Amino acid sequence: MDSHAGGRCAQDPLATVSPLSKERYLDQALSRANTVCLEKWRTQLKSQPVEIFYDSHKTPWPIGLSILAAQRPLSDRAKWIAFIQTLIELNPKMLSLKDQAQVGDGRQAIHQFATDNHETLIRTALQHGVSVNSRNDSDETPLHYAARAGSLRAGLTLLKKGADVNAISKHTKVTPLILAGESGNRKSIGMLLKHGARRDLKDAFGKRARDRYREFGKLAQKSYRQ
Repeated sequence: MDSHAGGRCAQDPLATVSPLSKERYLDQALSRANTVCLEKWRTQLKSQPVEIFYDSHKTPWPIGLSILAAQRPLSDRAKWIAFIQTLIELNPKMLSLKDQAQVGDGRQAIHQFATDNHETLIRTALQHGVSVNSRNDSDETPLHYAARAGSLRAGLTLLKKGADVNAISKHTKVTPLILAGESGNRKSIGMLLKHGARRDLKDAFGKRARDRYREFGKLAQKSYRQ
């Protein structure tokens, strides 16, 4: 229960570091994106080792919250974004944590912000020293994630901040343009080309962006419309 619902914030939310206990006290704040509890916990949150900021699924809090915010109605989303910003301000070190829920992924918060089209949170991460070209375990950058998801606002924010439009991943050798083509995101394709994306680059299977669009992009567009 959060303070707006007539309850009180826990006096010492970090008395234990077990994931289940963390989730119980975090529910007080997360259930309604309640920044009041976060402010009361400011001292405790700032003093904790960064490893505490994982949930029970080994996902860093900013990543999990970003996904939740993207699922909220537009009328409610701004409050969740503000809540995540407050959390980051309390301990920016959590931005460096990698997602351990999916083996071989290793995304950081900025990758998820790009996927979820949270350009405000991308700017917040960059202000705290996160690289615009941060790499996951497969060397994919936030722009790869934005291109795959068709997140135009996020993609444009990253490009304006100096993202490498032709960044190549480690194993599959994909660029943001190839992922945009594979996902059928025509607006993303246009945006990337406008910012200098190379059409000639090929992935590990010898396919260019236009090849991936022909193979998968049109099918992906149909699935979006269904």
